[in-house]
Amino acid sequence: MQNNYLDYLGLETKPSFRSKLSSFINNKDNNSFFVIFIKKITLLLVYIPKIILSYQRKKTFVNFYKLHRQDIEKLINLTEDDKSKETLRSQINYFCTYDGTGEQEFLHKHGLYEKHLNLLDEDEYFPEGIVHLSANEVLVDCGGFTGDTIESFVHKTHNKFGHIFSFEIDELNFGKLIQTTKRLAISPDKISCYLKGVYSKNKKLKVDLKGIGSSLSADSNGDDVEVVSLDSFMSESDKNRITYIKMDIEGTEIEGLKGAQEIIKKHKPKLAICIYHKPSDFWEIPFYIKSLRPDYKIYIRQHSISRTGTICYAI
Repeated sequence: MQNNYLDYLGLETKPSFRSKLSSFINNKDNNSFFVIFIKKITLLLVYIPKIILSYQRKKTFVNFYKLHRQDIEKLINLTEDDKSKETLRSQINYFCTYDGTGEQEFLHKHGLYEKHLNLLDEDEYFPEGIVHLSANEVLVDCGGFTGDTIESFVHKTHNKFGHIFSFEIDELNFGKLIQTTKRLAISPDKISCYLKGVYSKNKKLKVDLKGIGSSLSADSNGDDVEVVSLDSFMSESDKNRITYIKMDIEGTEIEGLKGAQEIIKKHKPKLAICIYHKPSDFWEIPFYIKSLRPDYKIYIRQHSISRTGTICYAI
């Protein structure tokens, strides 16, 4: 329990301080009345911010979702199947009630673990019954990471596809992505990889490089990266071929979609867009997609038992 408090406050990112504090609390060599009193005061000082932060967090999320109740109901009614509707209700409830403990611990404590487990779809980006892949698919993988989506795509298509375009902003991830493509023995004429981000326009932006969570940021201490609009970056012949766009770009999905609106309007590719990075993404992303092509059918699937991994599929 003591370590949970330290974790909640983010002190696990400060190993030296955490180590000294834990050693002091767990040291039994000197347990005089005064030392025990100091230890209890220390734990109390760690515990109180946890309670305050947890309360404020829940209050903020509950108020936010109350304010947007009509948007949520509109989105639920917009989706095509019962699993989409239940997934949305379940995840929004998760955000509103989460208390900062371990996520699986939280679900077990509230008797929600089995319910959430039953809603999971392990087939991330290519769920059966929703996404159907042909032998001529052309995938645009925005947020290529280390090539995990590419690997799934190659296996799903049995290595029979038209082309893969992959965009990744983190140089370390990009190197691993290239290694993945070599390991999969993808023909060089069937894959194009770019050390670039995807955005609403071509420009230079700052990026916080964090490996799995690298994200575009206004932080002046971030590194400069090139971001591009798919509409302007892709050639006309390539635009005509695109059949599937996937975006997991750490909260800039709306900007990425704006930069691909011409492709979406004209060619209606299948879309798999992450909607969990920002609370409002849950409805703003599906609404924006429908504004571009009202004939899209919207599905929501959950691919992680945590508060992440929610994806909007537009077919």
